[in-house]
Parts: sequence; C-alpha cells; structure tokens
Amino acid sequence: MLTPQQLSQLANALPIPAFVLTRSGRCVQVFGCENGYQGFMPSPSISHVFTLNKTPWLLAQIDHALATARPHRVEFALSHQDWQQSKPHHNSWWEGHIQPLGFTVDGEAAVLWLSHDVTHYHKQAQRWANYGEVDLVSHLYSQRRMSKELAAHFSLFHRHHIQCSLVLFELDYFHQLQQQCGETTEACVVSTVGNVCLSDLRQEDRAFRYQHNSFVILLPHTETEQAWGLIDRLRKDIHQQLLSLDLPQACTSISGGLSQFADDDQRSQDLLNRASQGLAAAKALGCDRICVEQLH
Repeated sequence: MLTPQQLSQLANALPIPAFVLTRSGRCVQVFGCENGYQGFMPSPSISHVFTLNKTPWLLAQIDHALATARPHRVEFALSHQDWQQSKPHHNSWWEGHIQPLGFTVDGEAAVLWLSHDVTHYHKQAQRWANYGEVDLVSHLYSQRRMSKELAAHFSLFHRHHIQCSLVLFELDYFHQLQQQCGETTEACVVSTVGNVCLSDLRQEDRAFRYQHNSFVILLPHTETEQAWGLIDRLRKDIHQQLLSLDLPQACTSISGGLSQFADDDQRSQDLLNRASQGLAAAKALGCDRICVEQLH
C-alpha cells in the first residue's frame, strides 16, 4: 500500500492539472499544477475566478456529471473576457474530463475535474479546415471558394441588380518558366503574384488562384469601366515585382480578360466564360495586356 505522502506525491505528478470541485464550484484540492501554471485554475472557486457570463456554464457541467453519475467530457474556449482578473489576451481551448466522486466534501457532492489545454490542436484543426479554402502557395482563396462567392454575386445581380466585375488572368509564357527555372522559382512567382494581389486590391475585392497558372479577381459593386483601371494598375505592379526575380523577360507579365454580369446570363459560369474569351484575345494580341470582353 502507498502511504498518504506517496499518494500526494503521485497526485501532484499528474501530467495535466486536476481539481476537486464541489457542486457550488468551490475548489478544495489542486493536483498536478507546477509553479507558474497559467491555465484553467478555478481556485478558490469558479465564481471567484470567472465572470458572471462563464460561471453558470462551468457549474452546469459539474451538475451534469453529478446528475448522471457518469464521467462527462466537455470542450470549451476561454478568452480574456471570461476571467475576472487580467489574463493573456489570446483565446485558449480546453478539454475537461469531469468524474463524479463517491463522497462529499463539507456536505457537498464533488467531482474530479481534469483540465487539458488543447489550444495547439484546435489551431491545427482550423488550419486544416482552411486548406480547402486557401491556396497554400499564393495565399489567395481557392477555386472552391471562388465558385461559392461567384454564385453569391450572381444571385445578388439577378435579385437586386448589384453589378460585379471579374478578371481572369494568367502568367505569360508560364510553360517556358517551368522549363527554364524549375519548381522553386515557379512557386516564388505564384507567391509574388498573390502578395501583389493582396496588397493592391480594395478591401471588398476577392482574389483567387483559379488553376495552376491562372487567377481570378472579383470586384463587387464595380462595372468594367472602373474595374479596368484597377486591374491594369495591378498588371503593371505584378510586372515590376516579377522583374526583380531574375526571370526570363517574357515571363514577367500577365494577360487577362475582364467582363461583368449580363442580364441574359443563365449561370455564374457565363461571366467566367466571357472573361476567358477576353484572356484569349489578350494573348492573341501579344500578351501583357487586359482585354475587356464586351457584352453582346
């Protein structure tokens, strides 16, 4: 049998903090908290540590475990607004394992609450969730996200006649760039284009990596006459940035097609198809330009 001193030493060696909490939220024992621990710490009581907004929820989790007489697992977030006293100004995520105890403390039912900081895992899960929405090389939104937003703008146009312009552009002579410079330079070029888009565009605009060598920009509340000036400036800025990368001269420009919604469009893809026709026209004219595909 272990002595009481050995049991206490064993409890304090727990790899995650554990607390004996009564039904009212009073903390009567703490295990496994090393010096300097700054995480979930409901001592001397939950109501002394957390705000009126957070305290009822935490107490409800204790009540649930006691009412069911079964272990209860919860996940929850804590922000600096949940603490009564100053805490780090960043959100944290916690996993709590609440085990009802078979004895009372000072006449109150009690639980053992094990608290595990899962902030790192939560952030990793968020990153993985974003991978389908954001292209990892250009840091622009993905083609899947583009399809959603384009469909939403198409609906707004037909219901409320809110116009939206779209430009589809490609890097000129990209195949030559791949052959002469390799994948590392290719990724650097795509990343550079993404950075210029993010810095040049207005807050309401959206940029997407559409395919391997093509990009799409949506300009809400904007007709092609106004959009052309914005996109031509973007074309020039991309050219200047690519010149600094020591690329073949022909590979430092872009060509694109620009169009807007039409009353007889049957689907959002019609706008993208017209922009594609403008792109083809720009390439036929010698590249390094943006062509507006007029409505018929």
